[in-house]
Amino acid sequence: TIFSKMGVGGQYPIHTDASFLGHYSMTTFLSNPEDYDGGELQLYLNGSIKSFKLERGRCIIYHTGTPHAVSKVTRGERLVGVNP
Repeated sequence: TIFSKMGVGGQYPIHTDASFLGHYSMTTFLSNPEDYDGGELQLYLNGSIKSFKLERGRCIIYHTGTPHAVSKVTRGERLVGVNP
């Protein structure tokens, strides 16, 4: 697990996780969504962007080759655990 702490101005550009790490990746949200603005996980699926900002303790699992990004945090701090 990689723990990511992202403050105001933090973001991740679109990327894919390395396929040798496995078939699936998982992001677990560790902050309450009302504690920060922005910071949505953006999955690029079937030609469109699906944004996710889940409650603390919830996770999302997606195919490792799925292009994804994190939008810019504009307030507070985003904490997540990532299992690529």
